[in-house]
Amino acid sequence: MHASVLGGPRARERDAYRPFPDIGWRNYLQRTLEVPLLIRLLRLPRGQRMLEVGCGRGIGLQALARLCAPASLTGIDIDGDLLQEAARGLRGRGVSADLFRADVRDMAFDAAAFDLVVDFGTCHHVSRPEIALREIARVLRPGGMFVHESTVAQLLAHPTRASGRPMPWHAVPDLVPYRRALLWSARKKTGVL
Repeated sequence: MHASVLGGPRARERDAYRPFPDIGWRNYLQRTLEVPLLIRLLRLPRGQRMLEVGCGRGIGLQALARLCAPASLTGIDIDGDLLQEAARGLRGRGVSADLFRADVRDMAFDAAAFDLVVDFGTCHHVSRPEIALREIARVLRPGGMFVHESTVAQLLAHPTRASGRPMPWHAVPDLVPYRRALLWSARKKTGVL
């Protein structure tokens, strides 16, 4: 098992970045309630090549590993310090994951590299989210699933930081609505498998 940070600072850091606070009870709720609930309600498949964009401290990765038994698990974040925390936390729980310092708008992965991409709100917090959505569509295989929070979920979770702007789905016509559950949605990438 491994959880190590790979890659250099490929991320574009021209935007002002403020890390999210480390709130223990919130991390606990994400790991034990939010992620298990979204996995069940959206019927996320097991054994997939999974990517979490904006993985931060790796809280979501821990639950995804435990409940989805992914074929591979990858996380990216622009904050190298948070990735180091994620690596320690994942190792402590015996979770194998590859962590990369990267910007969701410029990922160094091959096209169609992942079956499932999860976003716990990163696209709501970057400038030019249409670029992030295009990159997510690029690295997702045809028939793959993109799981994301709704705008309402972001407003509830981060009332002082959320923009409230809807996602520019028109920029990614190949990501079509698939399932909805509470404050979460899943989109499938069109195309031939």
